[in-house]
Amino acid sequence: MDNSTISLQELLDCISKLRDDVNALTVAFSYLAFSIPKEQMQPTLASLQLESLNPKWSQQQQNSFKWLAVLLEEKYAGEITISAESSENQ
Repeated sequence: MDNSTISLQELLDCISKLRDDVNALTVAFSYLAFSIPKEQMQPTLASLQLESLNPKWSQQQQNSFKWLAVLLEEKYAGEITISAESSENQ
């Protein structure tokens, strides 16, 4: 393994890029509501809701699962709002 070091700014830039990537994936995943009928998406929604209660995940991860399930439910209910806002802000 390489023992090189990175500066604090490089680390912050990397974290920022990862956050942007995660936000993009979250929004992309939410678009499934536009292409998959709700009946076919029910197992995924149920799984997301179960993961939001799974103690193997951190509280933040559980919150993210819950937020994504709610986002998909809102899209299926017709309350469609497209946003790149992070689940942290929900």
